[in-house]
Amino acid sequence: NVSFAEEAAWALFRDRQPSTVLLYECGVGNHTFLRPSAACDGRTNRGPVGYVYDAANAQPADTVPLYSCSLAWGAFGDHFVSEDPSCEGQGVDLLLGFAPKRLTPRTPSPPAGVGFYSLYNPGSYEHLYTADANEYAALTANGWSGEGIVFRGFAGLGAYGGYLTVPV
Repeated sequence: NVSFAEEAAWALFRDRQPSTVLLYECGVGNHTFLRPSAACDGRTNRGPVGYVYDAANAQPADTVPLYSCSLAWGAFGDHFVSEDPSCEGQGVDLLLGFAPKRLTPRTPSPPAGVGFYSLYNPGSYEHLYTADANEYAALTANGWSGEGIVFRGFAGLGAYGGYLTVPV
């Protein structure tokens, strides 16, 4: 049984910036991964996450590369995001792009900020993010699949026009 712990968080742009590409949350089974294409490698597109600098362009100053990495176990391996070009010794899927340097040092404690819950409705294929714990509880009681807190919004930046962090 494999588990993951948050080691880092990176800022993604909420709005399109010059030379950026939109990352999408893609899903297969009960896990998700990021891709810079709405096609999601033929898997389920669960919606946009945020913008990173395009990997096809030169790396901007004060940014770090973000790689999509995979563990090859089960029918479709689980995924994680890393700055390490060798994906910490695991499978390297692709370079997603470049993000501003991480917001928090590697630490076992979660970053501060408002937690955004992720929910998925397998009947309608809808994916919803909410910061409202009551809404999360009500929807999970009514058949939605609760995925817990998947990213955090930081005070002063807001959910509109600013940065949001991405899980790792």
